[in-house]
Amino acid sequence: MYVRLGRPAEAVQHHIRALQIARKTETLCADAELGALNGLARALSASGRDDEATHQYEAAVILARRLGDRIEHARALDGLGDLASVDGRSGEAISRWREAQQICLEIGIPLADDVQTKLAMHGEHPASSAAN
Repeated sequence: MYVRLGRPAEAVQHHIRALQIARKTETLCADAELGALNGLARALSASGRDDEATHQYEAAVILARRLGDRIEHARALDGLGDLASVDGRSGEAISRWREAQQICLEIGIPLADDVQTKLAMHGEHPASSAAN
């Protein structure tokens, strides 16, 4: 919310606190930790702290795989794609977005449309799900 309000520094502080709380309660709040990691990464990115954001997104990818949380996994991959794109690493961005898109299409979440738009802007052809 704070990022959308143009207050990313406050968002960073709130997500750091949420992450600390989630980690204190260990496995009972692994899902909360995952959400906090992705939220913190978004806030760090909005604050121009891209290296730190990358680290948090990478941690979210690892935790999402461990937990089997495909939605947060896709969100983290999408964020990593965004950061790679901003840094001029188009090939890496496309790879991350394709992986995120595949997950989105498999589980049917709207993030697939956003990812498809980013891929199209980089000259990539549309993907489709088996359901289409």
